[in-house]
Amino acid sequence: MLRICIAALALALMPAAASGEAEEEYEIEVLVFERAAPPENAAPPERWDFSSERYRARLRRMQRLGDRASDFETINQVYRLKAARAALRASGHRIIESVSWRQKESLLQNAPLIAVGKAGPARALLEGFVRIYTTTLIYADIDMQISPHIPAAPEMRAAPRRGAPQYFISEKRRVKFGQIHYFDHPLFGVLLGVWPAPPEDEFAL
Repeated sequence: MLRICIAALALALMPAAASGEAEEEYEIEVLVFERAAPPENAAPPERWDFSSERYRARLRRMQRLGDRASDFETINQVYRLKAARAALRASGHRIIESVSWRQKESLLQNAPLIAVGKAGPARALLEGFVRIYTTTLIYADIDMQISPHIPAAPEMRAAPRRGAPQYFISEKRRVKFGQIHYFDHPLFGVLLGVWPAPPEDEFAL
């Protein structure tokens, strides 16, 4: 059902006509959500061996990305993904982060690495990175690390969850203007959209 809703939103947001010319600037929106508690008969989420080298390698990768993240201005709000955000909330999912920004068309080596993250007492802990870049096509690199929401006694909610298990999304994908791209995980998900940016005097973010 979630995929069907996202597909319908993507069709509604597609541009009326595609231009053959490369756009100079993009608008990007990212929405990260934690899934609602699954029904009792639902399949369990993935099981990690948290002592494995593969798991430790994922943690090291996230640390390296953090060291290289760009000092880039973003806005903690989405506009075109508002309907998707409302639909997720109505379904009981928790919105972890909503972020948007505008960037120039860039090759991989020049594209900014955007940090996306949220930590709070009643939300999942999130650290993530997004890079949008162009070859002859547009690509998105998504790396997200989440420590799922764990209810705690009020006196413990301000304490960091050191050593808590982490779960990951790490994916490279071709993206198209005006489409909502869905990155899936049993515990959380990411919606991403890229649009041609209007002229500066029309830019409303």
